Amino acid sequence: MAQSHSETLVTRRKVLIADPHTARRAALARRPGRSLAIEAATLCEAFPLAEQSMPDVLLLSIDFLAEPDFQGFLNL
Repeated sequence: MAQSHSETLVTRRKVLIADPHTARRAALARRPGRSLAIEAATLCEAFPLAEQSMPDVLLLSIDFLAEPDFQGFLNL
């Protein structure tokens, strides 16, 4: 059965994954679905990526809660 034109034009969600653990970022990025994963290992990497890419979803590691730059992400 062929897909209709509207089914092939599904928008991919952009997901920014900020986590210091490479394996955890990779596991989250591999999750099935129609999303485009953008990865960052630090908040310093993640903030400009978030501003440039305007992700639909932002996944921040709990490891970043104590960092002073964490408050900036709440204002995005």
